[in-house]
Amino acid sequence: SILLSLLLQINVIFHYYLISKAMGLHVPFIKFWIIIPIALFVQMIPISVNGIGIRENLYVFFLGLYGVTAAQAIAFSWIAYGMILLLGIFGGILYIFRKEGKVDKSFLEKESEMESEDTKKREEILDTQKELLDQRKSALAKYQELIIGRKGIFNLIKYELIMTLTNWVPGALGLLLRKKLYPMILGSCGRNVVFGTNIAIRHPHKIHIGDNVVIDDHCVLDAKGEGNKGIKIGNGVFIGRNTILTCHDGDIVLEDNVNIGFNCVISSLGSIVIKENHLMAAFCYLVGGDHIADRTDVPVLYQGRTAKGILLEENIWLGAGVAVLDGSRIGRDSIIGAHAVVNGNIEPYSIAVGIPAKTIKDRRNGKNKSK
Repeated sequence: SILLSLLLQINVIFHYYLISKAMGLHVPFIKFWIIIPIALFVQMIPISVNGIGIRENLYVFFLGLYGVTAAQAIAFSWIAYGMILLLGIFGGILYIFRKEGKVDKSFLEKESEMESEDTKKREEILDTQKELLDQRKSALAKYQELIIGRKGIFNLIKYELIMTLTNWVPGALGLLLRKKLYPMILGSCGRNVVFGTNIAIRHPHKIHIGDNVVIDDHCVLDAKGEGNKGIKIGNGVFIGRNTILTCHDGDIVLEDNVNIGFNCVISSLGSIVIKENHLMAAFCYLVGGDHIADRTDVPVLYQGRTAKGILLEENIWLGAGVAVLDGSRIGRDSIIGAHAVVNGNIEPYSIAVGIPAKTIKDRRNGKNKSK
């Protein structure tokens, strides 16, 4: 331990010496063996916040003995401190996403006669769950696949800096920062786009946003998938607070002037297209996929999924709490009553209500549909 500590101190002193040489300061190397230990010791005395002020005055005094100006000494102090901060941040990131060794969980196994069932291969688990449980990948690899969608340290650092520094910032400052910086990580972003606070953005390079769009606080834009195109949002779209747009290797298209209320969920395993001038009230749920449940000897979770897609044509109004199931198509200018469940086709210009949704009136002539 003493030897390691000594090597660390030598490294620190050499680090400070290299900074002085880079700045063109003519201070003998041997003098740093006295200056740096004294300076570091004094900074640890609890009379200032992180040594601010004391550190600068110490270097002005000691380096001034060798002809270094006050401005040069202060610059030396802050460059050295800045490099230490950067190294600390980088080390922290590596620590957070380090690959941990496997933990022995044999004590959790059941009796031998149940072992074959408990250890069944999970190759058909839902995509996100499967990725999270993959012990062959490090935490960093999982994070980049599920959240960022691209490999490379540059993509990671860019995403982390922009999201960490701007995602939570309230008020006008936060709106301005996100407006300027989010386009740097998105696939494309138009003019006058407003991003609220605490928006979750996953696979941002597959998210494309048009002009004059508002995305309210706490929304989720999740474009994850290996072969999908992701999320495309047209011009003049409004997405209400807490709404989730999530792809499971599927695509979501919101055409121009789509208005989505708060707490809605749009989940796509294949394709969900919402055409222009759509009005969606709060708490609606569109699920563009389904589970296979043909077998009773295998849990539904492991039987795989299907996806037929959802198409909502122009000028549709969905009332509060409407659910639209996979394979459904709603014709243009239709109105779906609150809490209805659409499972199939609704003809254009219809007013439909109920579970499952049935057409009760044609909007063009006002006539009720015969039962």
